[in-house]
Amino acid sequence: EILDTDAEDYVLVQGAIDLLDVGDFGVKIIDYKYSKKSDEQLIETYTAQLELYKKATAAILRCSPDKISRTLINIHARRQINLD
Repeated sequence: EILDTDAEDYVLVQGAIDLLDVGDFGVKIIDYKYSKKSDEQLIETYTAQLELYKKATAAILRCSPDKISRTLINIHARRQINLD
């Protein structure tokens, strides 16, 4: 359910959310990158990682994933990429 893998056992994933903003508006996951990649390349590379963060956050906070947004911040390019 979490990752597309051929593993026959459970797959453990380890990661850390850079910034989790929780408020009346909902929940925002912010992940910082320092990259020369284009926005499209960053989205392709990191969408799966942020989707895992979203699933874990929804489970931990016991909230609907619909209330969680995901954002990439490319520090190198000084750009914000909203995935939701």
